[in-house]
Amino acid sequence: CQNEVARNPGSSVIDSIDTDDIKVEVAINNAETEDHIASESVIFDASTTVEEVISFLDKKHIFAVTNSLTAATELTQLNDCTIAVLPGRLDHNHLYVTGSDTVQKLNQYNVDYLLLGVYAMDSGGIYTCSESEGAVKAKMLASALLIKSYLLKEGDQPEGSPGS
Repeated sequence: CQNEVARNPGSSVIDSIDTDDIKVEVAINNAETEDHIASESVIFDASTTVEEVISFLDKKHIFAVTNSLTAATELTQLNDCTIAVLPGRLDHNHLYVTGSDTVQKLNQYNVDYLLLGVYAMDSGGIYTCSESEGAVKAKMLASALLIKSYLLKEGDQPEGSPGS
């Protein structure tokens, strides 16, 4: 099984990832090779993989929208970043917000890029751990769908490994 980024029109999907380091490396390479991300708007989903990418965007001017308090904190370390934190119901364990307020606020944004973490995906769509989180991710996708999205799959197992 190879570690690769499968390119689809308008998106990149990370497939066959066996470690967090490889996931982050692929996502970072995407961020660094996208020269036109400078002065662009980006939604940062609540995801540990997405959060790992943030420090590699330091030379970019970004208008960031996020539902993650952890991502917002990481974004404050960038030199030239304006941050909008979405409203909603706070998940105290994972420090992100969800709910109808989050979805409604996302209606105000049409962004250039989306860094989205998902648990699984197939031809039927993306899968999350809750309906509320799924509604937020679906609205994030709609806010960036016409431009370009990076879907970062969390917890992938390579073929032939235990649990695959």
